[in-house]
Amino acid sequence: MPRLRAPAGLLLLVAWLPAQDREDFRVGLGLQERGLHREAAKAFERFVAASPEAAEATEAWYRLGVCREELSKAADACKAYEAMLKGDAEFRHRAEGRFRLGRLLQAAGKQAEAVAQMEALLQEAGQRHYLAPAACFAIGECREARGEKAEALAAYDRTAALAPKGELAFPALYKAGHLALAADDPLAAATRFGRAADGFPDHEAATECRYLQGLALVRGGRDRQAEAVFARVTEGPWADDAMLALADCLDRRGDADGALRVLAELRRRHPDSPLGARALERTAFARLQAGKGDEAATLFDQALAALGRDAAAAPARSRCLYGLAEARVALGKDAEAVDAYAEAEKLSTDPALRGDAAYGALFALHRLGRHRESLRIAKAFAGEYPGHRLALQAGFAVAENLWALEDWAGARAGYAEAATAAQAAAAVAGAEPAAAASARALADQCAYKVAWCDWLREQPADAAAG
Repeated sequence: MPRLRAPAGLLLLVAWLPAQDREDFRVGLGLQERGLHREAAKAFERFVAASPEAAEATEAWYRLGVCREELSKAADACKAYEAMLKGDAEFRHRAEGRFRLGRLLQAAGKQAEAVAQMEALLQEAGQRHYLAPAACFAIGECREARGEKAEALAAYDRTAALAPKGELAFPALYKAGHLALAADDPLAAATRFGRAADGFPDHEAATECRYLQGLALVRGGRDRQAEAVFARVTEGPWADDAMLALADCLDRRGDADGALRVLAELRRRHPDSPLGARALERTAFARLQAGKGDEAATLFDQALAALGRDAAAAPARSRCLYGLAEARVALGKDAEAVDAYAEAEKLSTDPALRGDAAYGALFALHRLGRHRESLRIAKAFAGEYPGHRLALQAGFAVAENLWALEDWAGARAGYAEAATAAQAAAAVAGAEPAAAASARALADQCAYKVAWCDWLREQPADAAAG
């Protein structure tokens, strides 16, 4: 906001006033100019009390308001400015007085009254007045505080339009960008953030706006444009965020190698970045997907070391622990994998990841021959993780563990139950061919195992029927 100064030209000729009144007004002007606001206020108070109809009364009220502001008497200052507005409509500092009144009302939480003053200022003084952008910005702040987001956005846009290179243009565009995001209009947000970054490249928050422009473009489905924007954020506190976001964009369009190069560059250029652990995690999962379990395990260990153990790191730690467990399974280190799966399940608050970890543990335990432990987890799975994508496989695992324990009757019942669930899932997933085919294949496998259970229970007739 522009800083308002006390009006100049204090030594005015007021010879026509009565002697004492003239002295009070003249003394008030001189005291105010010297910064003696308390004494000046008393002089102006005497003047307006003695000469309320004088031509200088409007100015005296204005100057009295300024003095009271300086003395932190906001309510009394408002009264002085209100009195000023009842005076000479042509007073040269009328707009300044109205603006000061509006700001005091805003600070007092009287947002609607503040908006009324700012809008009146714009109507009276016009959009070319030097306070017009500040008045629009204040309207935006008040509207935003009242939850009138669309009106606030319009006011911020108007601020930037009135003074595209003014000191309020950048904060107005910044606020407008966030309001556009909140209104689910990401492309409009991207435009505003881009204008802020382009118009004020030396602003301390310019790189943040460039980064936000990229994020808004991603939300608007413009990944290619976002890539170009993120690539421009090469310096400053948002450079590592931009590189991670760029890697995400590259991943989404299938350029895994490009994403890995960006992640490696992030770790090289920003070794102390808190996003370094995330870059390690992303790289580790990529290595795991590529079948390089040994490299993945090393990277997951590094990521866990970088994350630390505070509560804020828990979500990332749980993901890395799950990845580490998967890497260990790929390396045939099932016993070590079980421990990592268990820790991931315990630490995570994400039901999907917790279910993945629980299933991974029961699978590794089954491979280790620890069938009773695996069976316990498999039986509890449906109750703990209802609707999980691996629920069918967990049901099948119940039967598999009973089979391994040579409980043929229990295994048969388990396979039959899993077959029924798989057939139901196939029917529900009919519109998704891959999911339906997988469910039907599991149902067929269960039917085959039911027949084997009957054979092993020495019921060949039932086995032949199955």
